[in-house]
Amino acid sequence: MLTLITDLLAKRGGYFANDFYAIEQKNNNVALIKQPNNMASKANWLILGRQHYFEVSKVYPIANKRELLKAIEYDDSNTPFTGTTLKFIERVNEHSHRVTLWVIEPEFLNSLNIKPWLVIPESFLLANALDNEISIASINTLTSTLFISKTSQGIVSGIKSANTPSIELFALASGAPFANGEVKQLTTEDHQAFIELLYQGLRKQSIASLQGFFIKSEKVNWKHYPWKEAGIICSAVFTSYLILTSGWLTLREAQLEYALTTNTEQVNESLALQKAYQTQLSRHQQLQVPLQQQIPHWNLWHVALDVIALESTLKSIVYKNETVTIQGWADKGNRATDILAKLTKNPYVLQPSFSKPVRKSRGREEFSISFSLNREQAVMSSAAEQTVTASVKEATTVAGKE
Repeated sequence: MLTLITDLLAKRGGYFANDFYAIEQKNNNVALIKQPNNMASKANWLILGRQHYFEVSKVYPIANKRELLKAIEYDDSNTPFTGTTLKFIERVNEHSHRVTLWVIEPEFLNSLNIKPWLVIPESFLLANALDNEISIASINTLTSTLFISKTSQGIVSGIKSANTPSIELFALASGAPFANGEVKQLTTEDHQAFIELLYQGLRKQSIASLQGFFIKSEKVNWKHYPWKEAGIICSAVFTSYLILTSGWLTLREAQLEYALTTNTEQVNESLALQKAYQTQLSRHQQLQVPLQQQIPHWNLWHVALDVIALESTLKSIVYKNETVTIQGWADKGNRATDILAKLTKNPYVLQPSFSKPVRKSRGREEFSISFSLNREQAVMSSAAEQTVTASVKEATTVAGKE
């Protein structure tokens, strides 16, 4: 899908430097194919050669971008002639911005029946394609040799001419950093290297970086816009969309009707089972309310076993007013305090204490200990036992079926 979009965008644009060139991409290789100049009027976006615009960079000591745009609008000392102006704004620091302006020759846009929506200067793309360590370059374009330098004042470029026949003289005239090869430079020998640099610079751009290169809508000649072709394309796309969505909805409706017809009985059975389940669930919840406050007293056997394990004799277990009282004798040299300590560690017992003084009779101690049952531990134990019981029943049922 991305490749298709890239191809469509490439077909709607091109490169113009005295002649118009279409952009073609095949097998990851980019080529510029010369076309008749009248084809440039059909392009929605163009890369414009250096010979068709004036370039200047300037630093404005203005921090607010809105005020900066007003200052640029009223600053008429930047260019030697009036024309459509493209701009690129970048912040230098907290108090200033650097602005690069490209003023297009009026003759170029006037020669087009339909003006493009987007015009990108050639030098801007090439400067962005250069490595950060390269401060100056000599590039052979399709029509001439172009010198480009990246300085603290911004992008500086120029075409090789009688005034600047070499890159050294260009560096001297533009103030670019250049001193006997101490600064890294780039020199291209063929057109393919130029095309690759141009395409690389184009791929690095985003909508935000290109916003200063859009030509205002009032500059576009809408009378020559291909309304008929655009209408045909929109109608075809909309019709195809309606056909596809209608077909999908019709197919989906048929599938749903078939599913409802074949599964009516199963649906009715499921609804009946769901209703019965809701009824049973409601009854279960109603029955569960009075049982929530009940404590399973059979957990007293866990307490009794702890007492018996200490070789003691139980006389009685009494439960009254949510208090359990156990009475008995500590035999074989055991003491009543040992039994109390044992019950203190029992998770089912809360706050055990002697309810009567300990008495010694015939070499053994008679005790009476009172405590409360731990409600939370009892409920957890009951739930665990129910889970184990259910698992055993389920396993028994499966084994019986097998």
